[in-house]
Amino acid sequence: MGCLVIEDSSNVRAVMCRLLASCGCETEEADGPAGAIGLLKDHPYDALFLDWDLPDFGALDILREVNRLDARPHVILCVTHNDPRELALANAAGAKHILMKPYDEDMVAEVLASIGEETHIEQQQPKTA
Repeated sequence: MGCLVIEDSSNVRAVMCRLLASCGCETEEADGPAGAIGLLKDHPYDALFLDWDLPDFGALDILREVNRLDARPHVILCVTHNDPRELALANAAGAKHILMKPYDEDMVAEVLASIGEETHIEQQQPKTA
């Protein structure tokens, strides 16, 4: 599974990439929106691990860009606090999975398994014209 990690903290980004690699994923990373938007437009990722608290250009702005893509990745929002209003906004914008920090390999593997199940169901559904 190809994953993009958008996280402004280099330490947190490194941990997430290591956890994803241990789950068998190929990862790329971006420290902010400028590089992330270019990567998203150039590469079809299966999953996007998105930090909610990005400086300058927020997660909702990135989600708007993701929604313009032909091939949309599954979006996993990485958060430090459980604010129902923020999570509802992110969900409405396309972030269907939430991962609370600090996370570990089991939590990441659980999210990846959930994405795999969703993808399988999507592939089984008949296409409508």
